[in-house]
Amino acid sequence: MGSNLREILDNVSYPEILLSFPNAKKKKRIESKEKAILEFYQQLVRKIIHQVDEKIHGRSTRPYSLVTQQPIRGRAKQGGQRIGEMEVWALEGFGVAHILQEILTYKSRHLIARQEILNATIWGKRVPNHEDLPESFRVLVRELRSLALEMNHFLVSKKNFEVNREDVRSE
Repeated sequence: MGSNLREILDNVSYPEILLSFPNAKKKKRIESKEKAILEFYQQLVRKIIHQVDEKIHGRSTRPYSLVTQQPIRGRAKQGGQRIGEMEVWALEGFGVAHILQEILTYKSRHLIARQEILNATIWGKRVPNHEDLPESFRVLVRELRSLALEMNHFLVSKKNFEVNREDVRSE
């Protein structure tokens, strides 16, 4: 094994600086190629693992923005990661429509549904389906009202759509 490794290392191009790579623990120079390369990669992996330990961050349920009720972003504020368009496409590709619905609607913008999902999960009940307006839309309506603009809106749901279709048939 050792002779094969030596032949491989002789054929591979590597920086000559590794021949005299300093060993941090023993404070001396490493003279063999194998030990120099091994020591170099061990220190490199230790540094990468150390950086990963600092970067790991997760969020289960943390604070939400008071105005828009969106999840707060950023590690310093104990927020979560943003789910962008490409992440949504990747999740769609794996066929996890219910998880996407939860992430993009209930957990991100709906005050009552967020609490009801938590209760349903704890008690093992069915998650309710909400056809309410998101809080961000309500904020938009309030901002328009502050500009003296009235916005009349109604929520189109499956139930409303069926009622309208029946009215058309009867005429």
